[in-house]
Amino acid sequence: DKLEDLSDGGKMGNEVTSEGAGDRDSVEHCLDGVTDSQALKSADRICLFALPRNFKELSDVAKAKELVVQKIRDELTTCQLRIKTLEKQLEYIDSETEEEKEAGNVAAVFRLRALHGRLCTELQDERSAELKTALTLKENM
Repeated sequence: DKLEDLSDGGKMGNEVTSEGAGDRDSVEHCLDGVTDSQALKSADRICLFALPRNFKELSDVAKAKELVVQKIRDELTTCQLRIKTLEKQLEYIDSETEEEKEAGNVAAVFRLRALHGRLCTELQDERSAELKTALTLKENM
């Protein structure tokens, strides 16, 4: 392996380059501890030029992960809002059922009790979904 020095201003004398390599300033930052009189092997220089590309790939992965986490947070918020809505609907159905009982409206009471049962099932399902979503969020944090 031929040794090359950095006195050429960071240009590669043998024209070996790496696709996606960063600009000269970022490479110089990586080489802060290296003096002009020190030499690097060609393979080492290629690795240094690949650092910005590798950093970009890691950054892209981190951004994708953050998007996944945000989507899960949004799902959790939606679940929680749905739970609150169902709880309010159940309270309303309970009060309506009492009013219809007092009025002696048996058909309305029967209909409201059936609706109450369906809402309870929906609420239970939504709470299960909330727990599952919260666990998924915890795993992705």
